[in-house]
Amino acid sequence: MAAKKAETKYVVKTTGSKELKTVSARVPEDLYEKFNKAVKIANENGMELSITKVVQVALREAINEVRREVGEEKLQGALDL
Repeated sequence: MAAKKAETKYVVKTTGSKELKTVSARVPEDLYEKFNKAVKIANENGMELSITKVVQVALREAINEVRREVGEEKLQGALDL
């Protein structure tokens, strides 16, 4: 019996695109190098991993964290996704 694969947040199949905005950030060099290695390993194993997807997921999680901490009633829909 094959082991059930865990659901992923960052490694996904390619889907249609929306209008995108360019963002930039400074990250530690060693972290960036390890991420690039992870991208290569994912690709070699038939998966896709991109910095774009990682940033999108992280931004959504940050927004949801603010929503949880501040409370929906105070936001009045300002951070609806």
